[in-house]
Amino acid sequence: MKRTLFTALLLLCAAGAQAQYGNGFDNSQQRRPEHSFYYEFGTLIYVETVNLTADNDSLSRILVNFRIAYDAITFEKPLFTSAQDNNFTASIIGRVDLLDQNDVTIQRGSWGDTVRVPSYLETNDKFRYVVGSLIFDVKPGTYTVAWTIEDGATHEPIREARPKVIAKDFHTSPIVFSKPLLAASLDANGIVPWALGGNAEFGTPMTVYTELTAHTQPSVTYELVHYKLNESGNKDSAMLAQSAAAVKSGVHIALNNNRCCTLGAPDAGKYYCTFSVSGDSLEAGDYELRLHATAGSDTANISHPFKVVWSDMPLSLSDLDYSIDAMRYILTDAQLDSMKSGNRAERKKHFDDYWKAQDPTPGTVYNERQTEYYRRVDYSFFNFRNPIKPDDDGMRTDRGKVFILYGKPTSVDRRLLPDGPAEEIWTYRNNVDKQFIFHDDEKNGNYRLAQVVDLTKP
Repeated sequence: MKRTLFTALLLLCAAGAQAQYGNGFDNSQQRRPEHSFYYEFGTLIYVETVNLTADNDSLSRILVNFRIAYDAITFEKPLFTSAQDNNFTASIIGRVDLLDQNDVTIQRGSWGDTVRVPSYLETNDKFRYVVGSLIFDVKPGTYTVAWTIEDGATHEPIREARPKVIAKDFHTSPIVFSKPLLAASLDANGIVPWALGGNAEFGTPMTVYTELTAHTQPSVTYELVHYKLNESGNKDSAMLAQSAAAVKSGVHIALNNNRCCTLGAPDAGKYYCTFSVSGDSLEAGDYELRLHATAGSDTANISHPFKVVWSDMPLSLSDLDYSIDAMRYILTDAQLDSMKSGNRAERKKHFDDYWKAQDPTPGTVYNERQTEYYRRVDYSFFNFRNPIKPDDDGMRTDRGKVFILYGKPTSVDRRLLPDGPAEEIWTYRNNVDKQFIFHDDEKNGNYRLAQVVDLTKP
């Protein structure tokens, strides 16, 4: 249920960590509650609608972007297959009915894709997605976008909704803005929308794309505002950026293989503007984008609220108390008790202060060390679960502890000892220079650490 977490090795043994293997493991038999947040957390399906200009001046374009996590769809594996095609396969279908104000379907479209992955683990990935788009050109007006995401294996709908969308008449005023489209990138190969329900991704650069019509090429400026709720429940705002946006003759967004791209020649009276925002300066939260255009004596303004969301946040960070408990391997007992003390706000401050001090890039909002640590926690939760303790999880097992502290081994060897237990040998041929040997003494999958070998010694 999470992405493969074998990333670059980071040594995360903070000063004072109790990491003396063979001592101090948690052997408590106390039952722990099942951590259902691990399975329920995360948005698996995003759908967004964006109104843009159309090639035909009398029409208005509605762009529908889909983003569906692998974990939301059903994968199958053929019983009889060749070694070259030994994959799990899933298909997904997006259907859209565009309804007028009388609830009559005026246009209908569908999009589909097939995904193949080599391992079962990847079929439950919450952070890998199928993406696609549909386009409808309609007369200006208000419409209902009745969309359905259908599982291609079961042919059952897995999500449905009926949001409203206004298709603008882009020729009612001297200058008319389209709705901004938040994207990961825009280059000669086309535009890649975030497809996060109109939101932007945390910790990454953001490109803003919007279209507009004007009688002459306009100049466009933008403001980016961050909102927070204060103690009285009102919004406090802070201006983050003010600048000019690049304006060019319009090249309309179209589709190529059901993905967004830019196609077509410049069209008189149609323009688009783009600008980039440094994503590493935007913390998760609520924002407003304000655009202002001037063409001669004509002006236009538009305001667009959106959120910065951390869509691939490690699942273990979604529960503060579990996040703190997972620090048991890098804190002393006294430090962990202190971290757990106080009300939620105090615990959150202790937690944030600790990881802020560990951040290798303190000038950004994205903390690489914290993210890597909790991705290792996630991986351990699912992959090293203790089979004899159904309410326990892999974070608390011996293999989980080693993986969290040292990451992916250089190599893993498995063997069955004659008249003995199954054995796993994790070798780290890097600056760790250790070998961890685990035994399944009870022959039930519960591997315990049996020996640590220092590879620096002859």
